[in-house]
Amino acid sequence: MEFYEFRTQWEHFRKQPWCREQYPTLDALYDSLSVMGIRAMTEEAMKGSSVLHNQAMAERAWYKQNRPYYKLYHDMIHLLSRTNIDVPCQFLRTPFPAFTIRLPVNHGIDFLTVEGRELQSMLVDETPDELEFDFKVGLMRSTGHRNIVVWMDFGETEADFPKENVDLGGMPIIVYNRLSIREDCSIESSLAENNLEGTDGRICDEGIGITTKTTDICFRIAAAVCFLATGADKIIEPDVLTKDFRKYLDAKGQGDAEKQERLSAKAKRRGKFGWTVGREILFPSVARGGCSTDSGDRELSFSHQRSAHFHTYWSGPGKNKATIKFIRQLTVRPDLPVPPANARRGYRGSTK
Repeated sequence: MEFYEFRTQWEHFRKQPWCREQYPTLDALYDSLSVMGIRAMTEEAMKGSSVLHNQAMAERAWYKQNRPYYKLYHDMIHLLSRTNIDVPCQFLRTPFPAFTIRLPVNHGIDFLTVEGRELQSMLVDETPDELEFDFKVGLMRSTGHRNIVVWMDFGETEADFPKENVDLGGMPIIVYNRLSIREDCSIESSLAENNLEGTDGRICDEGIGITTKTTDICFRIAAAVCFLATGADKIIEPDVLTKDFRKYLDAKGQGDAEKQERLSAKAKRRGKFGWTVGREILFPSVARGGCSTDSGDRELSFSHQRSAHFHTYWSGPGKNKATIKFIRQLTVRPDLPVPPANARRGYRGSTK
């Protein structure tokens, strides 16, 4: 299965002869872009021109970490897009300062497709201290909150939306949104605050009509990948070289952890610094019976699917040690029949 790559400014500009001469190294280019962004941020703050600086910083951080990535398979995309993350924000940590989430080529997922363009990949980065422009003093100041930023690549380029007297060629258009992380809130409440009115309005004036509904799903997927990547769930595995994949599966089946690590290290030396999410897992289809979070002593008429979610377990003296675990989607009462398409969802009261 093929997966999309995240397109960066460095990847685009280094193909231009003039750029290779003026900015021969990655740092030289991103230093220039960052300075341009800071200048725009201070001189044209009312226009929100800090995007260039922030994007340059995020992309450079990703390159400096050897471009870590997570390949997300179809079933995991559907699962994580609706996974409940009612977990305190203080436990959310990114596995790297910046990493990408890559989706399958031609995945055809409708809720991640906008005007015929499907989401290809995301660059996720964390800023430890969110900054905002103080118009009274003309300087940036801290808000005291962390920031999770998701840069979304839908395959757009400047050539798709030509402007008069401006020729940027095939420079990628990357759309972003940020989620302010308040330590006293849960992930779910932060997502709700990020979209207070539940609006489905566009998040940018140019390009395709990406809405807050789409970005909410992207944030949910990104947060879920963070918890999976920093936890111990076996859904995530190293992305080894294609020719070594069968060897890896054999080593895994034999419990040979040392050989698995050798194959993983070999892939990293070849520039494949990534992991797969849900490669060998097939989840029950939610369309068959719907998902439920209900509980109680009422009698069930049909089997149904219980939604996946992240749960906080407290342990230790005084219950002060938190462990975040991913509870997978599961079939409740598989001994019962699957409900027909026109069946009423939920429970049926017992009769006496």
